[in-house]
Amino acid sequence: MSMDVNELSSATTSVTATLGISIEPVAMVESQIATLPQTSNQPQTSSGFGGISITPELISQITQNTLRNLYNYATSFSTSSTPFGSQIIGTGNTFISAKVFQDWYETFTRKVKIDPNVVLKDDNNSMS
Repeated sequence: MSMDVNELSSATTSVTATLGISIEPVAMVESQIATLPQTSNQPQTSSGFGGISITPELISQITQNTLRNLYNYATSFSTSSTPFGSQIIGTGNTFISAKVFQDWYETFTRKVKIDPNVVLKDDNNSMS
């Protein structure tokens, strides 16, 4: 199961970027850096998510909401019955089929394509 960042995006416009690499002496790079304006210690923000400022706090909220949703969804399918052929290590084990994660991922990406703001909702059931 691989996650593609492009699948999570539902941008309606395309952006073309050109990247150039220049190999220069360290002294030249240092002098160019010295001419750059000084930046404050304020968190970096950008405005690319539907006009919302993306801050570390917002990224943390999105991550927590997504992982909480995955945990709740996956554990709702857990069972204490030992799958055939499994090796038990330790005590108190529960088991979750790997297919549960694939199903969650497919549902999650479909919902994000429909409404990218679903990841901002703090409702435990908003993405499952």
